[in-house]
Amino acid sequence: QIVVDQGEVRGATAIDLQTGDFVVISAGSVILATGGAGMMYKVTDMETGSTGDGIAMAYRAGAELIDPEMHQFFPTAFVWPDTLRGVAVNSSQLWKLGLRLYNAEEQRFMEKDFPDEKENMPRDILSQRIFQEIQEGRGTEHGGVWQDTRWIENFEELRRDRARSYVWPVKLGINPDRIEVAPTYHFTLGGVRVNVEAETRVPGLYACGEIVGATHGANRLAGNALTECMVFGEIAGRNAALRAGRRKEADPVSARRMHEERERLRSLLKSDKKAAKRPGDIYEELRQTMYFDVGILRDESRLEAAVERVRELRESAASMCLSDIEQYNVEWIWALELDAMLLLAEIFARGAKMRTESRGAHYRVDYPETNNEQWLQHIVVRREDGKDVFMTEPVALTYLDDVKVRYEQ
Repeated sequence: QIVVDQGEVRGATAIDLQTGDFVVISAGSVILATGGAGMMYKVTDMETGSTGDGIAMAYRAGAELIDPEMHQFFPTAFVWPDTLRGVAVNSSQLWKLGLRLYNAEEQRFMEKDFPDEKENMPRDILSQRIFQEIQEGRGTEHGGVWQDTRWIENFEELRRDRARSYVWPVKLGINPDRIEVAPTYHFTLGGVRVNVEAETRVPGLYACGEIVGATHGANRLAGNALTECMVFGEIAGRNAALRAGRRKEADPVSARRMHEERERLRSLLKSDKKAAKRPGDIYEELRQTMYFDVGILRDESRLEAAVERVRELRESAASMCLSDIEQYNVEWIWALELDAMLLLAEIFARGAKMRTESRGAHYRVDYPETNNEQWLQHIVVRREDGKDVFMTEPVALTYLDDVKVRYEQ
């Protein structure tokens, strides 16, 4: 956790997984660069540490979240075999070259609605249409559609350049010409709110990279993620160092705060040994709920059901069973990550329900149009008196106005 005392950051606490010891790190500034929340979703191309725990840490410390409903998916990723689940299969280059998508009934479904463009469509639309086929019962055995590359000429060289997509399947006995694919969670667009100095509203707490929300608006152009990391990483690092340098030494974390946090962590090991569910069980149920109900195609009934299901899972998590050993206790880490994921899952779902329009990567089946008159707004969430408070703020288009002025001159 981030330690905040008397309204300012004092450092952070941690667990030494090797020994199980409680660790306190005193610091004049803290930078969060923990990435996105992809592991909250059943299919994702993010690595296993991308659980959104950094976003939750910032939020608990008093930071605001912005646009929590915004999440980006990539249309074609492996759903089979399990060892490759979530790994993106190809790039938009293949859609232009003649890649074809078929459902389980061997229908080329993109041709039906887009007879001219077929599969050569923006990836948001591809993701929506693929997911629709799966959701309406026309998906393949493992919950995807067929990606067929047999129609692409001179494909051998491109295959060699994309080992994950075409060499690995061969080694696993999969035909690389015909792969079961589905949309994969790709990028967390919403997240921690920071100012131009990369600082949250908590003095001394900075953030950069994918943990930060609203940098890309409602969608993200390919390649901009690395640019964001470089730009805001430098800003966060510089300002955090300057702030810490103004303090000759970090203020110590109070004994009271250390005791509270140590007891919170230790309490997880005193779980109900008769409980039916372990952290891994709840984790998988959450991922299923988020992918199908708070994923690509959203509507009010699904989002309401997701909020209720997440609340039920939080109740189950309060009495789940986990190993009580302290050294190398992976379940202990899962329990901590699960606590963060369940917190964020409800916020994500409630934000998506609140935005009654479609915009960028956020698509509401029951509100398919973009509504600038009502929803050219950010959704901002903060914790007040133990409750999640949702509010809206107008989107500032100062950059666009500046460009317009310079153009007219």
